[in-house]
Amino acid sequence: MIFNDFTSVLLYFAVFALSIFFLYFGQKKKLKSFTIIGLLIVVLFSALRLDCGTDTATYRTFYNQVSDSPISRSLVRFTNGEMEPFIILVAMLGGKLHLNAQFMFAVFAFITVLFLYKTTKKLDKKYFWVLFGAILFMVYPNSFNTMRQMAAMSILSYLLSLIIYSVIDNKRIGVTKSLLLVLFAISIHYSSIALLPVLFVPYLTKKFGYHKTFYILGFLVVFIITLFKPALQLLAASHILSAKHYATFIDTEGSFLNFNFLICATLALISSLHYKHHQKTTNHINRHNLPILMTGVAYSAVGFYSGYLGRLADFFWPFAILMLWNLLRETDESELKKVSILFIVAVAYFILAYVIMGTNQIIPYDIAI
Repeated sequence: MIFNDFTSVLLYFAVFALSIFFLYFGQKKKLKSFTIIGLLIVVLFSALRLDCGTDTATYRTFYNQVSDSPISRSLVRFTNGEMEPFIILVAMLGGKLHLNAQFMFAVFAFITVLFLYKTTKKLDKKYFWVLFGAILFMVYPNSFNTMRQMAAMSILSYLLSLIIYSVIDNKRIGVTKSLLLVLFAISIHYSSIALLPVLFVPYLTKKFGYHKTFYILGFLVVFIITLFKPALQLLAASHILSAKHYATFIDTEGSFLNFNFLICATLALISSLHYKHHQKTTNHINRHNLPILMTGVAYSAVGFYSGYLGRLADFFWPFAILMLWNLLRETDESELKKVSILFIVAVAYFILAYVIMGTNQIIPYDIAI
């Protein structure tokens, strides 16, 4: 069943609003069942899609091939690096259970939603539903296309939130737990390896302070913008970077219309100017969040050269939304107005990116029934 464009937009708004409603009342009334329902709504919405999303049809084809193939062929796919081990295992399991591709979509949607929820819950226990709601409109639709990458990034987002608070509270984060989360993310998408340096930013912030760390990362941004492409060519020429990966990075051309860069850079600039004059009121989470945003600017700057690598900056969206929310909370406006402003921004972004520009081809929505 395929919805027309207008109905599709209304459907997205209805599903996301319903999820936010259940999360809000789950928080207010201390009802875990409401929270679970709120999360499952968006999981099922993703799982039941037919071909909505740029790579959905490709994933469906891959799933059908793997689920119908013998184990030996799946092992070849793994050893040849055709796909990460987790998606191969999911497809194999689905085949054994005689389930269609919706099983795979459900598994990845569940991982993405669960860890985004855990991230927002860790970053703001009281208003997590506000952060999660904004993420639904601004970030979650990306998972209809970059399904594996979004799942892996949600795991690393949660780990980074744990690290931030472990540094703030001077507590050790479990090495085993951290390692398992990292390995899980890498098993879902190999690009997670490129994001691991971000996990050390909170420790750098603690050691050097958020001002020095912010400026150091600023120099990194300038370096990437001016020298990234020559450096990439040098790595390829010296065979440190394989020809296959170099071609992958370059084939997907970058763009000056780089939303990740614009959002992270704008928020980083506004936040740095704001906290320069409000140093005494800067809370602990923002002292760490500001350098993380500047790290996001550095990663998103790669998007000017490579659209493929530039997608890594999607990882920083929850922290960009957190910074925007924290800036709003420092105003004298009512709580209702602050929440309304954030959701207006989120909805406006959804309309611009996904409706007008057609990013990730999530409209029209179609359902597999």
